[in-house]
Amino acid sequence: MNKQNELQTETRIFCDINDKPALFAADELKKVLSGLNHTVNIAGFETLRHQDEETNRVILATRHDSLAFASQLQISLESLPCTVPQSYSIRKTKHGKSSTWTIIGFDSAGVMIGGLDFAQAAAADALESVEACDKQPYIKQRGIKFNIPLDARTPSYSDSGDSAQDNIVHMWEMDFWKEFLDEMARNRFNVLSLWSLHPFPSLVKVPEYPNAALSDVMKTSTLLESELEGRGMSTAESLQNLQTLKVMAIDEKIRFWLAVMQYAADRGIDVYIFTWNMFIYGTEHSGYPFKNSLADKTTADYFRKSVKALIQTYPLLKGIGITAGENMNKNADEDEAWLFDTYGRGINDALAMDQNRTFRLIHRIQYANIPKALQAFADLNPRCTIDTSFKYSQAHVYASVKPGYIHDRGDTYLQDIQNHKTWLTVRDDDYYMFRGGSDTAFIRAYIKNMPYEKLRGFYLGPDGYNWGREYISKNAGNPRQLVIRKRWYSFLIWGRLAYDPDLSDDLFIKILQARFPGVDAQKLFDAWACASRVIPLVNRFHNSGCQMDFQWYPEACAGYRGFHDINQFIQTKPQDKEGIMSIPEYADALMNNANMTGKTPLDIARSLRELANQVFENLGHVSAEEGELEQTIKDIIAMALLGKYYSRKIAGATRRWLSHKEADPASKRKYWQESVVNLQDASGFWKEYAEIVSEQYKPQALTRLIPDRTVTPDLPRKTDISYQQKGVDADISREVDWKSIE
Repeated sequence: MNKQNELQTETRIFCDINDKPALFAADELKKVLSGLNHTVNIAGFETLRHQDEETNRVILATRHDSLAFASQLQISLESLPCTVPQSYSIRKTKHGKSSTWTIIGFDSAGVMIGGLDFAQAAAADALESVEACDKQPYIKQRGIKFNIPLDARTPSYSDSGDSAQDNIVHMWEMDFWKEFLDEMARNRFNVLSLWSLHPFPSLVKVPEYPNAALSDVMKTSTLLESELEGRGMSTAESLQNLQTLKVMAIDEKIRFWLAVMQYAADRGIDVYIFTWNMFIYGTEHSGYPFKNSLADKTTADYFRKSVKALIQTYPLLKGIGITAGENMNKNADEDEAWLFDTYGRGINDALAMDQNRTFRLIHRIQYANIPKALQAFADLNPRCTIDTSFKYSQAHVYASVKPGYIHDRGDTYLQDIQNHKTWLTVRDDDYYMFRGGSDTAFIRAYIKNMPYEKLRGFYLGPDGYNWGREYISKNAGNPRQLVIRKRWYSFLIWGRLAYDPDLSDDLFIKILQARFPGVDAQKLFDAWACASRVIPLVNRFHNSGCQMDFQWYPEACAGYRGFHDINQFIQTKPQDKEGIMSIPEYADALMNNANMTGKTPLDIARSLRELANQVFENLGHVSAEEGELEQTIKDIIAMALLGKYYSRKIAGATRRWLSHKEADPASKRKYWQESVVNLQDASGFWKEYAEIVSEQYKPQALTRLIPDRTVTPDLPRKTDISYQQKGVDADISREVDWKSIE
């Protein structure tokens, strides 16, 4: 049945109206069915009666709740395979002209996910087409990494960028979190990790240190230029230029975050707080003599008491993540001893006060010695589970679908964690502008290649940008759009495939068709996927020394030292075990008539050109005059133009190197001339790229692209795609630094 042709139908949805995740799913389903010409009512189980022939029913219930009305279901509960958390089963029975769909979840989360899947299937294909199915989560913990700009006085790792400072005020708006958490739930994410350098003054009152708590919410008018490891994120100058955004006493702040965590729980979402260590931002004017020193007893006591207060203040907080890290001694024995004396003992203190409380500690691998870390925390309360965490793709998730970093040195990390589970930090520091990361094939393969047997879960997010409200679009609404809504399709793909990586592409095509009814959804799907393959291919080719966000930002062809010219493209090696040859390797093989050992740089250039051509071929069937679809198409076009640019740049860099290596004067001149033509073409494509970017977006100061003033003293603080044109043009006649490469 085509959903456009459905007649007016009465449908009743039954659920436990006190079960907030189930009720959320029921509300979402009601919206869908109302749009399909159904008259919909939501009611509690107490009104459930036997089926009549004129009314459809959808029943949302846990296995436990459904026992009370099992006789009315006409299904065997015992036979249903939904026996693990977050799993669900859907069964359909007919009653004359009407149908009953029973969605049984193992728990509330399973009911919610089953209801949301049911709603999406109905939206894509019409209600009558939804058939029986059984699902359980592939990855149980599917998270977002959110560097949270609570206050200029208690910054996160991203606060020296425009997006963080612009978003401080929104972190204290309930409407923001309701929208954000609703989107997480719709996309099947169930972990929100909030990352801060020192969150305690903005979140808790510590009885032993009452003056450490901060009133009000403030930003600074000072543009910060912090160090890469988080020092200088708050300075004397920034503290002298504070602006009050909200007047809030600490008790009001606590009530606010209690409400946020409750709303998260009502969407089946667990909240974690992560810190980098050790920072004492926010306590500069508290009157306490805290020091950035592991040897200072007062500071250690303050941290221990803060951890205890945080856990006691927020009963719904599921855990804390720590780092042996950014502002510590880099001595495993000293650092781990301090971490246990502060965080470990603070957790123990809190759990001793509540015998029913369970908790989780996630110890990141960054700078840590895992065997010593696990040994240091041997006396942690057994009601606190210890997991570890690994930066799985470094800073660029959009590179390899099977990054090898976690397997370095003979799987030492996976062996060192013993029987503990690991979380994967999946860093998306590739897209600060575009709606990229929208290729189901890449994301599906990436998820399936995760080290499943050792996996607890993952959290996806950037360090160089803030996933709050988007502040660079020139076509923004009011209020400005959430990044999670702007990039809805990428988030949907990640969340849905992490729950069920075997979902077919047909589902996503139908979702696109429902979102944009007037388009050829297959063509849009293909164009978006091809455009989203550009940056991963470039990142695999241009990889060594470019794995971190400050080293390489592909949308701008730049790092913190500025534009990446053809010198860097010649000398930078591809990612290991990806079957790609570097430019020097290719040249040596060519000059020596040797076999090629992988894809050549010219193969990569050709693939990028073909991807871009496929984008434009598919977009010839898709058009829009205004609104979200128009902006999406422009993003896709921009990514395709970026692919054309990198295609010509790689070809030009390759031929420039061949010109250097070639002994025959005529061949040398030929390669040089070809290089010039390639790089002239690259310049033209960058100009087109910059024009469409300038039409869509404003330049922005990015937190991890703070210029290295010792190398590039004149580099602008804001990343401006149009400004990069002079670097692009300089490549045409640039002399390559042969000696540094050889």
